[in-house]
Parts: sequence; C-alpha cells; structure tokens
Amino acid sequence: MRKKEVAAKLNKASILFFLLSSLIILMIPFADSETNPALSIASGVNFWAGLILGIVCYAVVAVLQLVKISKIPKTDALKNVE
Repeated sequence: MRKKEVAAKLNKASILFFLLSSLIILMIPFADSETNPALSIASGVNFWAGLILGIVCYAVVAVLQLVKISKIPKTDALKNVE
C-alpha cells in the first residue's frame, strides 16, 4: 500500500473518530451519573477515545506529508520562486 493511500485512510479514520466523539452531545441529556452510570461512563470513554485517536491519526498524516515534502529537492522546489 502506498503512503498516499495510507494517508487517505488515516484521514478518513480521524474524521470517523471525530464524529464518534461528537456523538457525546446526543448522550448528554441521558448521561446522568446517578440514574444511568453505565451511559455516563460510556460517553466519557467515547469522547476521550475519539479525541485521542483523532489526534493520533492527524499526527500520522502530518508526519507522512512532511516525509513526502522532504523528499523534494530544495533546488527543484525553489526554481519557480523569483
């Protein structure tokens, strides 16, 4: 699998994790820790898992893009800058 395909898949995964963590807004009215503790815990885990995995995916995509950019020779990159 090429790096471009990996970056595209990780970008889609980070969007998925972001949307997953955004579902917490729908759970807030039902996530009272006294009446429904399981939903309260699940919503907290859902939020933090989505947030952390989304950040990790974005970081991996950024590193892959930096590696791709660093392979371009500086002389070729600066030819059109005059």
